[in-house]
Amino acid sequence: MVKKFEFGSSRLDLDIAGNTFSISVADAGLAERLSRFGEEAIERSQNIRESEDVARQLAEACDFCDRTLDGVLGGGASEKIFSGREKDLFERIEVMNFLIDEINAFRAERLQKYSPNRAARRVKK
Repeated sequence: MVKKFEFGSSRLDLDIAGNTFSISVADAGLAERLSRFGEEAIERSQNIRESEDVARQLAEACDFCDRTLDGVLGGGASEKIFSGREKDLFERIEVMNFLIDEINAFRAERLQKYSPNRAARRVKK
């Protein structure tokens, strides 16, 4: 009998507001983009609190989220997701949180296959 190996998929398929996106969670640039998003989001939230022009800061924060979504999901993703909707920072934050949570869950599931506990469980069988 021939033993067979198949590569597992490192692609994560997501349905966001009726739009399907597929991203590679193994992409080294993905982690960098999400890390940069987190750092800049913290800085922007501080600026909004200190700003006298809150409306402009909120609009810029929405644009920042849109650029990040496009960078992670592909060009035009934010337009597809928020088509026909008003600019709402909280909606964008919800989508970003969903995206980050799903990526983290996918990675954790894949990495669990290689955890030391898995080897210990095998020995006990």
